[in-house]
Amino acid sequence: MTTGCLHFPAGIPRERVGHHHIDTARAWLLHGDRRRALASLITARHTAPQQTRYHPMVHEPIRVLAGQDRHRMDTVQGFATWCDIS
Repeated sequence: MTTGCLHFPAGIPRERVGHHHIDTARAWLLHGDRRRALASLITARHTAPQQTRYHPMVHEPIRVLAGQDRHRMDTVQGFATWCDIS
């Protein structure tokens, strides 16, 4: 998954590029585009994995995406929740 063909100038630290993708993920989530939000988080993970794992601005969108999946019937998690299976 990619979030587009955005190119950054040479020499930009990976952490700044990763932070850009984290911000972009939050924006896509606010826009209601779950697919692009997750794609941006995956791009951030590939760019700056340690920063992405521990950054507090990543945790909230993941909680929202996971919580929404719990209530969707077309996912295994959603079906398990519906069946009261943890």
